Amino acid sequence: MSINMSKIANIFLSVLLFNSFVCAQNNAAETGQYNSILKRNIKKSEIFSGLYAAKKSGHYSTKDWRLIIDNYWGKGLPSAEKLKIFDSAVERINKSYAAFQNLQINFDSLTAFYRSEVENGVSRGRFAAIMNHMSFALKEAHTVIADIPVNFGTEILPGVPLFVIGPWQDNSRFGASLTPLPDSSLLVYRALPSHKLGLTRGDIILGYDGIPWKKLYKNLLNAELPIHPNGVWASSDKSLTHCLLASAGLNWHLYDTIDVVKTTNDTLHLSTIPLSRQKGFIWGNEQLPVAGVPFPDFYDKDFVTWGIVTGSNIGYIYVASWNPDAEYKISAQFYNAVDSLMNIFETDGLILDFRNNDGGWMGVAHAGYSLLFQKYTPSVAFDIRSSVPDHYSMIPHPTYNKTIFTIPGLSSTYYNKPIAVLTGPGAISNGDFESWRMKLHPMSRLFGKSSCGAFATAITPTLNNEDWFFYLTYGNAYPVNSPGEYLVQF
Repeated sequence: MSINMSKIANIFLSVLLFNSFVCAQNNAAETGQYNSILKRNIKKSEIFSGLYAAKKSGHYSTKDWRLIIDNYWGKGLPSAEKLKIFDSAVERINKSYAAFQNLQINFDSLTAFYRSEVENGVSRGRFAAIMNHMSFALKEAHTVIADIPVNFGTEILPGVPLFVIGPWQDNSRFGASLTPLPDSSLLVYRALPSHKLGLTRGDIILGYDGIPWKKLYKNLLNAELPIHPNGVWASSDKSLTHCLLASAGLNWHLYDTIDVVKTTNDTLHLSTIPLSRQKGFIWGNEQLPVAGVPFPDFYDKDFVTWGIVTGSNIGYIYVASWNPDAEYKISAQFYNAVDSLMNIFETDGLILDFRNNDGGWMGVAHAGYSLLFQKYTPSVAFDIRSSVPDHYSMIPHPTYNKTIFTIPGLSSTYYNKPIAVLTGPGAISNGDFESWRMKLHPMSRLFGKSSCGAFATAITPTLNNEDWFFYLTYGNAYPVNSPGEYLVQF
C-alpha cells in the first residue's frame, strides 16, 4: 500500500509552493526540487512503526505524549544522520534567515540545547518535533522544517501525537469551522448539516476534557508534539495567537471529550469518538455569505468571485489567491471584476475581501490596480541577509528592488469612490502584501483584524534527504520610503 503525496499534501502544496510569494525565477532550481520531493509516493512502511494503539481514556500529560511520540514512528535514522540534517538546517538559517529583527529568542542557545539532545539520541518522532519547533520558534510563516512522512503522511487517528496548526484550509476532519471570540472561546461559524456531534452555527467550543483550549494549546506547544501544518501558521504574535486558537477543532484526536456551549446555552461534554466517522467537505475561511456574491472555490480553482451586494450599489470582490500560474487566470479575473464594477455597473463603492488569501505574486494584482489607482505608486522592496554571520546584517535583494513592485495607475480610470478592504490573519504572504498595498489608495480604508504578517519571500534549501522539507524565509520587505523598517513584525 502507498500513500499519494499529491493528495496528502494538496493544500500544503498550493499554499507553500505555487501560491507563495517565493515563486520567482531566481529560486526556480530549489523550488523545483521541493516540488519533486513532495510529489513522490511514500510507502506506509516508511511512516508507521507498527506500535500505534488507540488512545487510552484519560488526559495525557507531557510525559505521556513524549513516550507516545517515541514509540509511534520508531527510531528513525542513526544519530549521525540526524545531526547532519540538523546542522545543515541550522547553518542555512544562520546564513540566510532574513527576519531576526524584533525576534525575541536566542537562536544560538535554542539550537545548542536541541543539538545536545539529538547528539544523545532521539526517536524519529522526537527529531521531527525538534525540527518543527525550531523552525516554529522563528515565527515566520515561510519558515518550516518537516519530516514529510511524519508531518504530512501520517493518518491522524485518535491518539496520534500530531498537533494540527492552521484553521484556514480544509476543516473536514472536524466538520465545522471555528473563529476566536474575545474570551478565547471558539465560535462555530459554519458546520456540516450532518455533523456527528450535532454542531451548528452559533455553538461555542470551550475546550476539551474540561480544560479551556486557550490553555490546552499552550500545553501542546510545551509538550512539543510534531506539527501537522494545515496550510501555514501565522507570523505576527496577534495573528499567530488567532491561528492557534482557531485550530482547536482540528485537534479533537488528542482528547476524550469536547466541551460545547449550544445555542440553547446548555453546556455539553461530548465524546470525540464520533468525529472519527465525520464525512463531508468544509472549508475554513472566516467569512460569512454575502447576498449577491458567490464564494470562491479552491477545489474548482475559482479564486476570484464578485457581484453587487443585494439591495445596494456596492461592488464586492473576493480574492482567495494571487497565484501567478497562468492556469488560474487570476490576474484577468481580478481585472475583469474591477472593470465590471467600475465601468459597467458604475458602483458607488467597492469592498475588496482579502481575509482568506493564500498568497502568490504581487504582479498578479497590477492589471486590476491599473484601473483603481490614479498614478504609479511605489510600494515595497526587499532586503536579504549579507554574507557576514551577523543575524541583522542586510543588503538589497538582487531582484526585488523598489521599482519592480510599483503599483501601476492611470488617471483616466482612477476609482475615486470609497473602497473598503477586509483583512484578517488568513491573508498570508501576498495576501499580506495586497492588504498593505491597498492602504496606498487614497480612497481605501482597512477593516478587520491584521493580516498574517508574513511580509517575506522564501527559498527551499535541500537537506540532502528525500524525506525532509525545508522552507526558509529569505527576504524581508520594507516600504520603499522607509528602508530598514521591515514589515515582518512579531
